Amino acid sequence: MSEIKIELKRTGFPVKIGEVELWFDTSQESLMRFYDLEEEIQKRLVQYELDVVTANIGNKIERDGVTKDVVAIDLEKKKVEIQYDLIFGDGTFDKLYKVYPDFHALNNALEAAGELMYKKLEEIADEHIKVVKERAAHYLNKGKVTPIKKKAN
Repeated sequence: MSEIKIELKRTGFPVKIGEVELWFDTSQESLMRFYDLEEEIQKRLVQYELDVVTANIGNKIERDGVTKDVVAIDLEKKKVEIQYDLIFGDGTFDKLYKVYPDFHALNNALEAAGELMYKKLEEIADEHIKVVKERAAHYLNKGKVTPIKKKAN
């Protein structure tokens, strides 16, 4: 018996940041997570801050001469990391940071990408609405019978 093979087309579009190509998933499941992004970022950032406190960062600051400014920078970097990983998948920030070890530049790139992605999502939404309307019209008209006009004698 031969196998059945079905090609599966992913929903989404590529996003290129520098020389690194990423994929933005536009499946319904992914978009639901995307629109709750800020809440999830805050949740993960709070967890990271808690982990830092639990690791007794105060002793490390005194012992290693790390300043509170360095800790603040680490928190900013972690926020950028969380954003990339939530939007494009876990490990994305590390992948980009290996090529571009400048989290400020990566943050700026993410802001620019976010604006362009938002515009692209609006286009996709408009196309989706058009398809839904066409399908609805098709199914609404499917059950209708066109009346036959009587010929005049």
